[in-house]
Amino acid sequence: MDLYITNTTDAQMLAQLRNLNATMNDAQRQVASGKRVQVPSDSPADVQTIVQNLTDLSRVQQSRANLSKLNSEVGMASAVLESAANLMDSARSIGAQGASSTTGASTLTLLAAQVQDIEMQMAGISASVNAGRYLFSGDADTTAPYSIDFSIVPPSVPATSPPTAPFASTTVPIPQATRMGLDSMGNTFPIAMTAKDIFDNTAAGQSVLQSLEDLRLGLLAGNLGEINTANADLATSATHLGSVQTFYGTAESTISSALDLASKSELTLQTQQSDLTSADMARAITVEQTAQTQQQALLSMRAKMPRGSLFDLLG
Repeated sequence: MDLYITNTTDAQMLAQLRNLNATMNDAQRQVASGKRVQVPSDSPADVQTIVQNLTDLSRVQQSRANLSKLNSEVGMASAVLESAANLMDSARSIGAQGASSTTGASTLTLLAAQVQDIEMQMAGISASVNAGRYLFSGDADTTAPYSIDFSIVPPSVPATSPPTAPFASTTVPIPQATRMGLDSMGNTFPIAMTAKDIFDNTAAGQSVLQSLEDLRLGLLAGNLGEINTANADLATSATHLGSVQTFYGTAESTISSALDLASKSELTLQTQQSDLTSADMARAITVEQTAQTQQQALLSMRAKMPRGSLFDLLG
């Protein structure tokens, strides 16, 4: 601020004093609030930039919040799919034991019960929930994808089989998963697969649940050919499950990168907003002190002048 006091009329002096008061008030406001711009009138030229910056900041912050939720969701999906892969390893070990010609009928029945338990656990994994959403139910994420019915004995099982040899029902319709991830730049990326894609894929030999069920039935029937066929399908479906894990691993990596980008963008926008609106404290203090000094000099000058002029309007 550059105000210079010269020989002047009372009206001019009064105008200068008012300007000095306004300058001091503005400087004091900046010092007290730490803000250079609090309302549009403080800096009309910067208003459009400030508003756009705030809009961008809000968008990035919302994106980061959404990505954090997705990170939790996808991370949980990866974790439970790791458990599913471990179950498949157990099932394949059981299948290998059942394929041995030295395995007796009673042992085969026990092995079938173990496979049944694995099926139940696999169905439980397919119904994993995160934040109130079924992870693998596609767009119908309020409903569990599968129900297991162990009350029906299929025709392929001998009538002499124990009543604990039922059929697993996996026929609940599952819609597609159309929800996508969205990064702070507006780019979309896939984040989910459905239980149908993962656990009951229609490609030959890739249905996790069907290969487990075929092994269970083969063990119950004591049919070595069926057991070997089921074991081959278990290997194929395990490979498929591995590709699903890769999908979710990629989704996790994409979300992590998107979160990093959003965090950096948020910091940049916050810095820009601070630059646009924050006060230069050192300058504001200097302006206030300079205005006070010039005000005192102006009042001192007026005190030496004859009274009875317009300057008396100050009170």
